[in-house]
Parts: sequence; structure tokens; C-alpha cells
Amino acid sequence: MKKKKYPFFRNLKHYFETTPQEVLDKDFEEIMSENSEGPDMLDILPTRKQVKQYRRQMKQYKNK
Repeated sequence: MKKKKYPFFRNLKHYFETTPQEVLDKDFEEIMSENSEGPDMLDILPTRKQVKQYRRQMKQYKNK
């Protein structure tokens, strides 16, 4: 059985596993200070589009 490939999640997991906690904390504080109100709709919409695109690609991959 072929191992499924999910590069986004694998890369994200690798980032959190290899990045020192101090760097993660610094990045988090920087993001929170810039977006103290949270993300707005314009930040979320491209992400949803990317998720839909990824799902389509996975369906095509599974159908092969």
C-alpha cells in the first residue's frame, strides 16, 4: 500500500519539531501584536480557496 503524501502537513509538522521554542514564541508574539483583533475575512478567504484546491487534487490523486 502506498504511503499517502500530504506535503503541507508534513512540512508544518517538521517546522514545529525542528524550530526552537524561543523562535516559535517570538513569532507568535509578533503575529499577536500585529493582529490583536484576529484575522479579518480577507486573510481567511485565500486559505479556504487553497483548501478546496488541495481537496480537488487529493480526489484526483485517489481516482488514479
